[in-house]
Amino acid sequence: MTIAAIVAILAQAATPTPALPPSGKWVLEGESNMCALLHGYGAEKPDVTLGIRPWPIGGGVDILLFTRSMDSDPTGGSAHLTIDAAASMDGYYQSYALAGRNIRLATLSVSGRSADVFMSAKQITVSLDQGRPITVSVPDSRAAFAALANCNNLLLKSLGIDPAWAHNVAVPALPIGSQRDWFSPDDYPRTALRGGAQGTSSLLLTIGVDGRVSHCSNFGSTGNADIDTAACEAIRRRGRYQPARDAQGKPVVSYLTLRTRWQIPQN
Repeated sequence: MTIAAIVAILAQAATPTPALPPSGKWVLEGESNMCALLHGYGAEKPDVTLGIRPWPIGGGVDILLFTRSMDSDPTGGSAHLTIDAAASMDGYYQSYALAGRNIRLATLSVSGRSADVFMSAKQITVSLDQGRPITVSVPDSRAAFAALANCNNLLLKSLGIDPAWAHNVAVPALPIGSQRDWFSPDDYPRTALRGGAQGTSSLLLTIGVDGRVSHCSNFGSTGNADIDTAACEAIRRRGRYQPARDAQGKPVVSYLTLRTRWQIPQN
């Protein structure tokens, strides 16, 4: 191979992936445990749909990627997210096929970033494992994100949570001991083990004044209902916190998000 050919190949590899054009408008979806903005990309029948789902509390965001085909590991792997070719992060994604549909959903969790970061984005690139990066251009989203924030407030109220609850907390709830000890390989549902199901459970917790987890719900499914249920059962059984306190030092009810990754034990 000549030097000219090698240079041509390298130049081709370095060429940025062209951004998929948006198709249609932002769609707001609200369910009993989540609110998300979705936008299609590609032809009239979108080949890719990008979703932005803020955690109910905690400031994190889930990036949802719906595709008709994926070149990467169908259960999960390493991921890279780039916003406007500047802000970027590496993480882990989980993936599963949607029942009864020829569509696969990949979820990448971005902790510590509010949905506002994506509201001002012009372009987002998602890379899953060694698969081809997917780049989408982001249309004007100010009105859509205002609707998303309102949906999230309504969601919290439906769960009996005042959206302004954090203003009453001077000292947040803190776990007692290691949170890893709250989950055991014995908690892995046998049906999930037999089926090879894995994934990350996203939990919304209510911490009572006694430091116990009085309520737990999933706001991001692993794709396996048995794992989702087992995660909440384990945290209610073993989770213990120093309760949150108000400015006067009085214990108060508070809320937390917790994520735990389920991987099939090696032995």
